[in-house]
Amino acid sequence: MNKEDTKQALRYFHDVSLMLYYPEVTNVVFIDSKPILKILSQLIALTYVDDRNAQALILINPIPYTVINNLKEGFFNEDIFGHLKSKSEVFLHPQFQLSDLIRLLLHLNIITKLEDEPKGHYFIPYALPSYNEPVSVKETDAKPLLIVWREEESEEILPVPTGLFPLTITHLLNQKGNVTEIPPSTSEYCKFRDAMSLKITITSKHTLHLINRYTHIEVYFTGPTQHCPLVRKLLTTAIDNSSDAMHLKHNYVNGFACPYNESCYCIVNEDHHEVADCTVCGESPALSNDYWYWFDDLKGISKCYNCIYYSKN
Repeated sequence: MNKEDTKQALRYFHDVSLMLYYPEVTNVVFIDSKPILKILSQLIALTYVDDRNAQALILINPIPYTVINNLKEGFFNEDIFGHLKSKSEVFLHPQFQLSDLIRLLLHLNIITKLEDEPKGHYFIPYALPSYNEPVSVKETDAKPLLIVWREEESEEILPVPTGLFPLTITHLLNQKGNVTEIPPSTSEYCKFRDAMSLKITITSKHTLHLINRYTHIEVYFTGPTQHCPLVRKLLTTAIDNSSDAMHLKHNYVNGFACPYNESCYCIVNEDHHEVADCTVCGESPALSNDYWYWFDDLKGISKCYNCIYYSKN
């Protein structure tokens, strides 16, 4: 077996989840992924294990409460891994040390690197708590866009894939185009594992609110409505990348809350401009313009198609 055959074999075993193989990050191949999962589990456990005796099962030595409180907000520094008991299992090989773990987590978009954040050099949305109280957002000029998952053949509505929401947040924070930032922890912003507000810079800073309602993701944008199509594309790219990383189908669609039936979705009909089909009502309700700001980029295309159609007849 030559070198290329070996690489192909390693990629195959990685793709079928029999090992972890990331040659772009490290030369170490993990036959067993448990050490990586264990150290991440211990990191997350620090956010909900408050008893010092229980923490002693995770930590080599106690760490300051400020460090744990920052972690509960998603912020941490790399040296926190040095306090976890599982470090001896993860850093067993001299060719895989703390810096390699950080590179791997960045590569997998599990964490994102921060600049000028006093609470930590890195952010991990998985460490945030879930929201317990209902989350609401002030009304914006554009009606909220809904990202809905459904079975491709039966069109049955599916739950949002587990783990996809925080991964999508990290992909948005790591995207290279428009700068996205984590806003301060105040009441006007969401900061949960399943509801997140992000500051996004287009021409100036605006806020993007994302809420995982578990049957769909709800999207609000506070900026000028002409930027809604760009925000939709950025979010779609982040969801696609997250789905690929989790080996999921891209079986989601755009929609809106039905104005007449709260258990119904108005799914955007991609074949017809400004048409949405209800999943329960069985109709195509007339939706006002403030729903369609998200798809203003398609207006020109639709008009162009109409021109071509009429010119042929």
